[in-house]
Order: sequence, then C-alpha cells, then structure tokens
Amino acid sequence: MDAVAEAAAGFVAAHDPEFINTYRWAASLAETYPGDPGVVISLMCNHLKLEPGEAVFMPAGNLHAYLSGAGVEVMASSDNVLRGGLTGKHVDLAALIEVLDFTDGRVPVLHPVLGPGGLRYPVPVEDFDLTRCQLGDQAGTLTTRGPQLLLCTEGTAVLSSAEESLTLGKGESAFVPAGTPVSAHGPAVLYRATTNVP
Repeated sequence: MDAVAEAAAGFVAAHDPEFINTYRWAASLAETYPGDPGVVISLMCNHLKLEPGEAVFMPAGNLHAYLSGAGVEVMASSDNVLRGGLTGKHVDLAALIEVLDFTDGRVPVLHPVLGPGGLRYPVPVEDFDLTRCQLGDQAGTLTTRGPQLLLCTEGTAVLSSAEESLTLGKGESAFVPAGTPVSAHGPAVLYRATTNVP
C-alpha cells in the first residue's frame, strides 16, 4: 500500500465524526487515483454538498473538483487552467503554486433569484451570467445583449429564430450569436449562460 492510500485509510479508521465523510472521500479517491498526492490535498479542501438548484462562485486561483453528481460549470475566458491532481495528465506544480489562492475559509452557497427570463445566479463579476429558464408550452423570448449558450437539462426545448428552428433534448446545447432574438418553448429546463461585459 502506498503512502497516500495508507494516509487515507488511517483517516477513515480514526472515525472523527466531524470529518468522516471527508475521510471516506479521500479513501475512495485513493482507490481511484492510487499514489496521487491530490488525495491528501483533498483533505485540506472545503467539502461542500450542493442541493439541486444551489451553486458556488469560485474566484480565480481556487483549487476545486467535482466528486459526485452533475453540475453546470461556467468559466470566464482564461488561458491558465491548471490541473492540481486526481488525473493521469500532466500537473505543472510550479505554475499551480504561482496562481493558487491559499486563503482559507468557507465558500458561500449561492441561491438563484428571480430575474428576467428565469432564476438568475448572482455572481460578483461581469464575465458571465447564468440563468435557469423553466420553459412551458407557450413560447417565450430569450433576450440578452450578448451571445447565449443554451443547455437543456430536462425535457425537450424547441428554439426558433427568424432563420431556423432547433430542438434540444436533455444534454444537448446550442450557441446563439449576440443580438439574435430566439423564442423557446418546452416543457423543458434550459440553463442560459451569457455575459454582462458591456
């Protein structure tokens, strides 16, 4: 057994009730990624369980990973996405340390607020904007000044513009150029990512 697996197994054996789920995840990761130092690093990260509809905003420089489930991730334009572990791909440790933010503290959970077109996730940047749109049988217009990425997560969405019509099933997405009016109907749930950059 390698040192990473031994450390993970030892933590689980300690049965500290406050962190038992964190230790269990570390043991599971040690099985999936044997010998990967990311397993030990995972013990130093905040573990957060999101309920359906909840979100988090991660500022630049934050090491993060999905452990289970499905989510919609929206990123600002970047040329420095770096891996930190739990991968068979190259990890540039020097570059990672240079950009990481080592500030401790809890990550606040975001709850959507009612906004134009659906439930909007408030983020403190202009780079992107995310809205959850619940589509009914009646067509509505999806308007925004920027381009739109539309991802269907439930049902079937029918999108129509002056030029064409497109049907999105669960897991399918579409790009809508800036300034293109689009009507949509379901029943379906769409996540719409756009930008607030003027």
